[in-house]
Amino acid sequence: MELLKGVAKEFFIEDIRQIELMQGGIINQTYYVCTVNEDYILQKIAPIVTKGVIQNCHVVTTYLNNVCGWRVPDLINSRNGSFIYTDSCGDRWRAMQYIPHDTVAVSGMSTYEITSAVALLGKFHAAVATISYIPKDAIKNFHDIDHIMNQLQLCVGSLNITCREIAADLQMAFERDCQYYPSDERQIIHGDPQLSNILFSNSTAVSIIDFDTVMQGSKWIDIGDFIRSVLLQESRAGRQINEHLLRDIAVAYISEFESVDNVTTFMNKCIYATKRMVLELTARFLIDIHEDKYFEWDVLRFESRKEHNQYRASEQWQFYDKL
Repeated sequence: MELLKGVAKEFFIEDIRQIELMQGGIINQTYYVCTVNEDYILQKIAPIVTKGVIQNCHVVTTYLNNVCGWRVPDLINSRNGSFIYTDSCGDRWRAMQYIPHDTVAVSGMSTYEITSAVALLGKFHAAVATISYIPKDAIKNFHDIDHIMNQLQLCVGSLNITCREIAADLQMAFERDCQYYPSDERQIIHGDPQLSNILFSNSTAVSIIDFDTVMQGSKWIDIGDFIRSVLLQESRAGRQINEHLLRDIAVAYISEFESVDNVTTFMNKCIYATKRMVLELTARFLIDIHEDKYFEWDVLRFESRKEHNQYRASEQWQFYDKL
């Protein structure tokens, strides 16, 4: 705790009242910091979060806050004048503003909350489409589905029989469906707009967080990943894929744009965009079983990162079959 307080004082001049570990992140380690005046977020950042990634975050959040009138977390300079502070152990840290919000369980969201969230995603896409900035030094090969599938083939021999079977099924599904994956003009996208990265107040989506994954890409990457996170929660609750919910999501998103596909065409694209993201994430979990370095793991539930990643891969692939 003393190390945490020492790091916090590199960013915040106010007296610190409380530092609390926040649950849910699978890349960075995140803490809530309460001071006498304001609340903040403090993060120990993963190696993949480079200076370029932090610069991308800064440009996009500054644009959203200052030009578009949004309220998203602003990065805070440390005493050394940089957004990154390196402690005595070599760990790197950053801090940002805390956005007040309600605690909403992603497993029990109402249709109103879900459609409010996807409408906010549509507003985000419309807002950042006007930025002339091209993200630099984005996370390497992130959402590059061809590269990811090639990497999986390179490491499949090191996996156990269960994971090799999943990998073989993945390859067949990819070869069958990749021609149907939707795409459109490249622009800035969020890269990881799952439900846990959207903040709510009074059941209405009010902000998006976690801009480490900002990149140049197709909006369908974001749309598919959002729907994946929604429908996975439905699957975990034992519910069938709900066509009415998917239609409500499609209508809420396209309402933010003047000219798009009709709802039925858009829904069909949504299904394949979601399949692509489930397949990609399953492959990434399998790759990390081999590399054993990327995703954080739950030490209370699993013996190792490899075990947790196998569980994640199996869950995602079982979900794929329901789409």
